[in-house]
Amino acid sequence: MRPVPWLVAASAVLVLSGCVSQPHEEPRAMPPAPSETPTSRKTLPSSRAESAALLEQAVRRHVTATYTADTDTAYALSSQRCRDRQSLARYDELLSMEAEDLGPRSVLSFKLETLSGGSAVASYPIGAGGRDPRHVPWIWEDGGWRFDGCVTD
Repeated sequence: MRPVPWLVAASAVLVLSGCVSQPHEEPRAMPPAPSETPTSRKTLPSSRAESAALLEQAVRRHVTATYTADTDTAYALSSQRCRDRQSLARYDELLSMEAEDLGPRSVLSFKLETLSGGSAVASYPIGAGGRDPRHVPWIWEDGGWRFDGCVTD
């Protein structure tokens, strides 16, 4: 049996990734991706090193946005599948609670676990103890790496 901190970490990831939704919410359109998004390009880089560097940039921006309640940026850096599971309004509520609970966070280290074409898995401690993101899926979508951690099965 795994320790309770794992459950806390899993709960935080599920809440932030859109696995919890409010009934009767109408999904809002996704805000446009910020123009300064460092991962903005049409095609996946052919170089593994470049792809990994772009992924790390996206991870760092997503974590910073999440823990400062910058909903527009965090939501734009989420995959379409995740955005389809969570309205922007609900995502904003959840990010506000998470940012208030933990305060501003940043990636302390980045570990690329797998990278295969447009799919990747990474772990990146943020100094939140048992709530540090581990084995988080990311996908290449719309010209950049997107958080895809709303997987429920």
